[in-house]
Amino acid sequence: MRLRIAGGVWLRLPLEYLGENGEIVMGLVLDLLKENWLTLVIAVALVSAAVLLRTTATDLASTEEFDQRVQSGLPVVVEFYTNT
Repeated sequence: MRLRIAGGVWLRLPLEYLGENGEIVMGLVLDLLKENWLTLVIAVALVSAAVLLRTTATDLASTEEFDQRVQSGLPVVVEFYTNT
């Protein structure tokens, strides 16, 4: 059985992956998960790390407030970021 997917690509599927009405049954999904579990774990880990470790916005409203905080005598971490 041939199945057309995005981009005009044809995928050959064994008949045991097709249900009575021609829909793809869960066996195909389970086989793909079994074959690609490590890739999926790495992808989920990278996305999770990007979400959890991202830099949050600052609560400083002006440069004067920044100057006050830097000169307050308390330790301050300054991180410069540019989007260019």
